[in-house]
Amino acid sequence: INAEYGGSPFQSYVLPGAQLSLNLGGTGLTAASLNKAAHIEVSLKDQSGKDVVVDSDAIELVVTEPDGSKLEPVKKFDGHNKFDISYTPKKPGEHKIDLLMYGDSIFGGKPKTVNVSDIDLKKTQVAFPKHLVDTGKASATITAKDSDGHPLGVGGANFEVSVKGPGNTSVPAKVTDNHDGNYVIEWDPTDAGDYEVAVTRNGQPVADSPFKVPILEGSDAKYSAIEKVAVTHCAVTIKAFTRKGVPRTTGGDKAEIHVVGPKGPIPCTVVDNNDGTYTVKYEAVPGDYTISGSLNGEPVRGSPLKHHVDH
Repeated sequence: INAEYGGSPFQSYVLPGAQLSLNLGGTGLTAASLNKAAHIEVSLKDQSGKDVVVDSDAIELVVTEPDGSKLEPVKKFDGHNKFDISYTPKKPGEHKIDLLMYGDSIFGGKPKTVNVSDIDLKKTQVAFPKHLVDTGKASATITAKDSDGHPLGVGGANFEVSVKGPGNTSVPAKVTDNHDGNYVIEWDPTDAGDYEVAVTRNGQPVADSPFKVPILEGSDAKYSAIEKVAVTHCAVTIKAFTRKGVPRTTGGDKAEIHVVGPKGPIPCTVVDNNDGTYTVKYEAVPGDYTISGSLNGEPVRGSPLKHHVDH
């Protein structure tokens, strides 16, 4: 048998009384990635280049994992002379690939070596949200990638995360494996300021680690308050404060205000004044009113507020 792969012919096996040409394609003899099918395409012709007819047992693939165990390939046969055989590595490291024709190695008993891609820390990325505040959990997402920059799509890796807050204080951090190649980092900021987040695996840093992560002062519902505003029509304003009790001067919070009057709930639209206050205005009739307000899902101080309207 004369076998060709990548345009370079090599003598691998001679079947007495027959001369066959074995053509190989696909990438499975040179490269493979973790948990992704690698394909090897095989077609058989005679020395004149004409197709020959063989049975499905003519070609077999043997894949040996780094620990010596065997992988079970998936073989597709067109019923004539073409095979598409794939294998899916489950472990990183060197895999031995041998291709058999009627039980004999076409590589002369010297299997090909394919190094299955593991996580490439230089290609692995860590993404942080644009807006992190000191009144909620801070988070980031690690996306594990192979040497080609492709997401691995499978979990199981052990990443180490170290978080240091303002003043170089250590902050506990948690890493959750989503089992899809993504890992979520979470920590509770102790204060506003710049944080240093270092992400490593087996002591080696991922790309661009350590990261400088700014944490802004956020609105704290426990220190914020709801107030009635005396105007011609009734209005209610939430004034946002930081956890230090300092008035906020910017907007962007998720503010909710609900007004219930003597005739039931009153539809209201919250207006972000972009100065740390949030307002709703509504038409009032004589009677009792209950107003509740929240910031980022937490009730503010003084909520619910009750007041009476006289005319």
